[in-house]
Amino acid sequence: PARVPDPAERGEVRVRFTARSAPYLRERFGGEARELTDGGVEVKVIGDERWLVQWVLSFGGEAEVVEPAWAREAVSRAAIGSLAETR
Repeated sequence: PARVPDPAERGEVRVRFTARSAPYLRERFGGEARELTDGGVEVKVIGDERWLVQWVLSFGGEAEVVEPAWAREAVSRAAIGSLAETR
């Protein structure tokens, strides 16, 4: 039988958001949104790579994957690929 990948297998992904996006994230994640000194917030999420990339990129420059490296690289590749398509 085919095996459906479990997003939890790759673990949590830490994503940092600017102060501009922070109100939405505070509302969405409540006490799980960690406050940053610059007014932004950091959250931890679990999801498959495709969902994660789409979610992070939907915030434009207001979101940055902190760790793990595979998640940073996936978002980076998608952003660069998207920019290349607009040329």
